[in-house]
Amino acid sequence: MVQFVRSKAAEWNTDPDRVGIYGSSAGAILSEWITFAPDAAELESEDPIARQSTKIQALAAYNQPWKPVTENIIPTMTKDSPPLWLMAGSHREDNIHNPAYAEMMKARAEELAVYVELYGFSENDITAVALSRNRFEAMTVFFAKQFKTVESK
Repeated sequence: MVQFVRSKAAEWNTDPDRVGIYGSSAGAILSEWITFAPDAAELESEDPIARQSTKIQALAAYNQPWKPVTENIIPTMTKDSPPLWLMAGSHREDNIHNPAYAEMMKARAEELAVYVELYGFSENDITAVALSRNRFEAMTVFFAKQFKTVESK
């Protein structure tokens, strides 16, 4: 999918070097997997789509399921990982979307000196997004900041 989007950059008037991805719940896992996986571009391929990079320049993830992912996703993060925007919207007793996963990912990003923003909700003790913004607005501001399309507030 990332390669397809990049292949259409000229037609869609977009910048192929500024690709962000967002996922919620299982979609967060898929987004993280795509983001932290090695580049799958096949530079020698005859297929112009296959030659496109699969690397992402910014990631936003909401309510990541945590148990299986901590062993498989976090270890794939590197110092070259893109900036991260994480939001944990569940309470600490949630066995699927426990905020601990987002905190673990934030801690790993900070270890690697990767830019990260982590927000929570009233359901947990993680600092919430400013009251003037909902999660979608806050995420949009994050992507705009990463791609330098608007002044940050």
